[in-house]
Amino acid sequence: MLEAYRRARIRLLDLNGLPLVDMAIIAAAYPRQTQLLKRGLIRAEDLGLAGDGPWPVLLCGYLFHALNRAEDVLRREVYSPDGMDRHFR
Repeated sequence: MLEAYRRARIRLLDLNGLPLVDMAIIAAAYPRQTQLLKRGLIRAEDLGLAGDGPWPVLLCGYLFHALNRAEDVLRREVYSPDGMDRHFR
């Protein structure tokens, strides 16, 4: 979805300013990938996680918050998520 907006020349998120998250947050957001990691079926590097963390990870909640804005604002301003934006209600 993010790529579709990028191709339409709409930058939804500041990807360079993503909050850093630890493995517990990643596990809550992406439990299936975390299980694959634990079983050794994939490596952390396969998911773009280099080093010991925390890491800048694009979480779904960031997209929901970026899209939950007026259309003119969405087109005009890049959204910069904060750490709590991983939750969306």
